[in-house]
Amino acid sequence: MTNNDHTTHIPSDETLIRMAADGELTAELSARVDALRSSDPSIDDRIEAHKALRESVARSLGKPESAPAGLRDRIASAMSAVPDSEITPADPITGNPANTGAVDTPMGNTRERSFWSRVPGMLAVAATLALVASVLIVSFSATKPLFADRDYGRQVVNFIEHEHSGCSEFKEHFERKFVTRSLEDARALSERYFNQSVLALTLDEQSWEDASFEFMGFGPCAVPGVLRSGHIILKEKGDGGNVVSLFVHPDAGQLSFKSNSCCYVGEPDGSDMGQIIAWKADGMVYYLYGINEQSLQAARDLFSTPENEHRLL
Repeated sequence: MTNNDHTTHIPSDETLIRMAADGELTAELSARVDALRSSDPSIDDRIEAHKALRESVARSLGKPESAPAGLRDRIASAMSAVPDSEITPADPITGNPANTGAVDTPMGNTRERSFWSRVPGMLAVAATLALVASVLIVSFSATKPLFADRDYGRQVVNFIEHEHSGCSEFKEHFERKFVTRSLEDARALSERYFNQSVLALTLDEQSWEDASFEFMGFGPCAVPGVLRSGHIILKEKGDGGNVVSLFVHPDAGQLSFKSNSCCYVGEPDGSDMGQIIAWKADGMVYYLYGINEQSLQAARDLFSTPENEHRLL
């Protein structure tokens, strides 16, 4: 109990991450987030993922209407029938009713209201957008063989190309992101992070040696649209060896092809534009990216990717 004789609310770790993304942390709460970083290297990536979500919602709210007119009219009619005063925003992490003002904590109040409650009815709008998006995704998945949402697919492709480019030079971004540099440490981290083994990391050192690849590191990543993802980077042995990236995350249905198939984007031709090979295995989705065709094929052989190919985009 507090001096005001009401129960205090201590934010959960996920709520702290959301508050960090919103810029709502007090000095005391910032210290708690710093403490979390020491035990969970994915904290910063998760904060960035929350920021990306908010930016995506903001962009969606500012875009011209694209849903069918009849659907827009029904949504507008349903929302106009509910006064703003009757809408109680919910915390997007916990689902519990959120305060419309600052959150009362033993460390002091946060500086401002949550992103979702700054505008009356914002949560209702976000929920409606999510509902419309889910309807569209279901419709797309019935007609499109691969990515249920082509725009999402392009986001993933752009992210993979950008991250590979930033990490393959083994400079500051690589040093900051790849928190494990040995297969043994990477296996331990990935099992804690995903609660299961990751295909590439179950291979023994001899397999990597036979394929003429060096394991360079593993670290948490922020593939769009998923809560947790990781990035494995490998390099051909020898000076100037080509670099290949493998991104992995739990399968949440973003790709609708079956586990015995793989998909590709682009054609490796020695230019700056590489090729992505995507496949599923044991409940995980994998994206293998490389620029050199021979190196990418050697990595495919190492990871035993399926041969039944489809174009991803």
